[in-house]
Amino acid sequence: MTDSEAETQRALGRVEGILQQVLDKLNAGLAAQIKHEEEDRKNFSQLRKLVYEQLEEQAKASLIEFEKRDTRIDELESDADKARGAGWVILGIISSCAAFVGTAVWALLKGHIKWVS
Repeated sequence: MTDSEAETQRALGRVEGILQQVLDKLNAGLAAQIKHEEEDRKNFSQLRKLVYEQLEEQAKASLIEFEKRDTRIDELESDADKARGAGWVILGIISSCAAFVGTAVWALLKGHIKWVS
């Protein structure tokens, strides 16, 4: 081997060494990227599960609140019906009293009832 061939072999060895270092760093970076993606996948899965659980809890709480409101509305409607019925009874009593008093006054004015003083 001549000096130029030996020099060429050394240069090729250096290039191969540099290429090997680059490949090693690429492999290490790829491994780190894969590990990072797995951690991200795990974290996002946990986050998705947590969000889903919180949304479920909020939905249950809303449902319970809506059921309470429906119950209150039903109670108010029932109370309103009772009050309406009581109003008609009171109106009937007042009308009966007014009819009685009106008849008594009419009878008094016509002379059917003698006013004693």
